Amino acid sequence: TEAPAAGPVRGGTLTWARAAVPENLDMTWSTANQDWWIMVNIIEPLVMLNDDGTALEPGLAESWELSEDQLTYTFKLRDVKFNNGTPVTAEDVVFSIDRARTDGSNTWLFANVAELVAVDEKTVTVTVAEASPETLPVLSLLAAGVYNKAEFDKLGVDEFMKDPVTTGPFMVKEWK
Repeated sequence: TEAPAAGPVRGGTLTWARAAVPENLDMTWSTANQDWWIMVNIIEPLVMLNDDGTALEPGLAESWELSEDQLTYTFKLRDVKFNNGTPVTAEDVVFSIDRARTDGSNTWLFANVAELVAVDEKTVTVTVAEASPETLPVLSLLAAGVYNKAEFDKLGVDEFMKDPVTTGPFMVKEWK
């Protein structure tokens, strides 16, 4: 047996077959496990659970700071590109999380989020109504995953979700 490669391997194909058919690739509206099983491979949030599920680690954000009053989180974004080659910006993050907190079946998760601001291209602030240890875990959920705003605006939700422009390790090439 060969030893595993050191680090991620680029390229390749993930073929996914399950008895349960995913109904929806829009994480703001999905509550079905079969949807989440697919999306965990193609979308990323600001922060993510580590491999053993015991702590949070950087996702699209390379770092974050919490204000002294524990109401404002400042996230610095990594240099990441969407699967169409365009860079992820703070505007994409604000659009995606704002959409998740105002539209869909998972809005209740974001009830404590009071304001999202794109400070500059690579900095986002998330202000909450009340200090809560749940804020970062909520921002690690796929419902807080980041979509490409420009493509979403251009195509509309129905067309966009047929081939979502995201940042995960895989992208949708064909849906059967």
